[in-house]
Amino acid sequence: MLLFFLEKFIIREIFLLMKEMNQSTSNNPTHFPDHWLEKIIRDIDARNPNEINLATGKTPSGHIHLGIMRELLICEAIRRKYAERCLRVIFRLFIDDLDAAKRFPSYIPSDYAKKHLGKPFALIPNPLDPSDSQSYAEIFGNELAQTFQEMGISAEIVWTHNLYKTEEMKEKIRIGLKKNELVKEIVAKYLTRSMAPEKKEEYLQQQKTWMGAMVICEKCQATQKKQKDGTISPNRVLKYLEDTDECVYRCPSCGYEGKVTIQSGLVKLNWRLDWPAKWTIFNTICEPAGKDHCTPGGSYDTGLELCKEIYGYEGPIKVAYEWLRLGDRDMKTSKGIVFTPAKFLEMAEAKILRMLIYQANPTKHISIRIEEMEQYYNEFQRIERIYYDLEPAISDNEYREIKYIYPLIIPDKIKAKLKYQIPFRLITILAQLKPILKESGVLTKTKHYLLKEYGNQEFDVEEFKMQLAKTSNWIQEMRNLIENEKNLQNKKEMERKIILFSILEEFPDELVSKLSAEQIKILREFYNIIETAEELTEDRIKEIMVHLRDTLQVKPMKIFQAFYLILLGSKKGPRLGPLMSMMAPVWIRKRIQHVIHLSEKK
Repeated sequence: MLLFFLEKFIIREIFLLMKEMNQSTSNNPTHFPDHWLEKIIRDIDARNPNEINLATGKTPSGHIHLGIMRELLICEAIRRKYAERCLRVIFRLFIDDLDAAKRFPSYIPSDYAKKHLGKPFALIPNPLDPSDSQSYAEIFGNELAQTFQEMGISAEIVWTHNLYKTEEMKEKIRIGLKKNELVKEIVAKYLTRSMAPEKKEEYLQQQKTWMGAMVICEKCQATQKKQKDGTISPNRVLKYLEDTDECVYRCPSCGYEGKVTIQSGLVKLNWRLDWPAKWTIFNTICEPAGKDHCTPGGSYDTGLELCKEIYGYEGPIKVAYEWLRLGDRDMKTSKGIVFTPAKFLEMAEAKILRMLIYQANPTKHISIRIEEMEQYYNEFQRIERIYYDLEPAISDNEYREIKYIYPLIIPDKIKAKLKYQIPFRLITILAQLKPILKESGVLTKTKHYLLKEYGNQEFDVEEFKMQLAKTSNWIQEMRNLIENEKNLQNKKEMERKIILFSILEEFPDELVSKLSAEQIKILREFYNIIETAEELTEDRIKEIMVHLRDTLQVKPMKIFQAFYLILLGSKKGPRLGPLMSMMAPVWIRKRIQHVIHLSEKK
């Protein structure tokens, strides 16, 4: 045991020495700019912590959208960097399930929504299956948590309803209520800065009876009521009886009047106090937050002052980040505008999302565009080749950044050596050929590619099958997007981003009438040429097409249309050479034989 702690001490001292050496070269003109993550780490290091506590939080108001991944992956990167130093580091995700339902997404039935509006999500039953014991919060919170392993996130889940049962949180409620006048003063200082004098006076009058906590009604379980004009009336504590540790309240939802003790677990802090209370309990040293919270003088700054003045803790280091968007749209969980992490993982690997997040400074917004998936994979593979010194970087700065971010991009352990890469476009084609090639044929074609490019047919078959399945899902998503796109220019742009085709597994008899006698002759000649061929390369197909053109004196368009019709059922498609080279010659021969036979029956 002594040896174990001695090793940890030595590793930490080495990192501190390296840090000093890096600082001594900071004025050197050859010194490269740091990655944005290093600025955060330097701010944390300045506090000389013995333990690193990271946090982020989310209200489970519905399917949690992909945007949450930006703050989660920022924390995950920090966690990894400190884990490398053998420092104790804990990353917590707070599922704020005691937050009340102000609204429900459109996919929640309206009668259900009306019944449970104003209640904490932890106390609302499963909307998908009322017989299930899981709460509304658990359904959507667990949906997010189940993606963590594949995303490469090591976070501890803290459910707020459980936190409020602890003595630590109950004590923070008492402190907040005892210091209520100071809480009001601090909140008012920030909220009234930009108010006109008359608005400020009106606000201060309203705040005279304000208390920084609310009650879960003993009768109806609501903590607030949404009025007809859209305003929210919280079930706020009216008075705190310090001698008996009771909170007096009158529920705006059902009208019930009563008193509850803080010990009952029915008292919840207002969100402005809830945040600093959590920071204090867990000694949170860093918590990223969206730009809306982090504006100067905004809710984060208010929380930091409340944390210091009410609870005596300086609070975490603020890391602001811009939105992660789906194309040109902002995502909103409570409004049902969602593209979930699970949905992303159906179509792509976690390393793609991690790459996009770690490449971009948190102050810059990121737009995830489904149609750009091939570009994302191409960029990842370029980064990978540079990391393994198989391709030069554009500059020394890029090389240094890639050496820094690649280990963060990979969800688990990085490989000692890069043995092969399979192009995304090839996988896209194979995924669409799978109905006729079957799985065995797809694997054979992949082995042929690897043998040609790397002189070796060995590859991780299970990993490849996983990517093939994800790519198939992406292709289907692209088909749906293109089909539903009403803007013709956007539709054409999306079609340009992907090679889409559908192989006719069975050739419809009626299609043969669309082939001219000249095209039937083309097919016969092609069949004769490949009758004994075991393999058709792209170059060989090109040679045959040139031969057909010259020998039969036909236009190339007639040749191409004949093959597109018998293979795809249309007059156009992707480049014919690469497509047919991926297909088994025996399958092509059978298709041509069948078409010729049908033409003879006409």
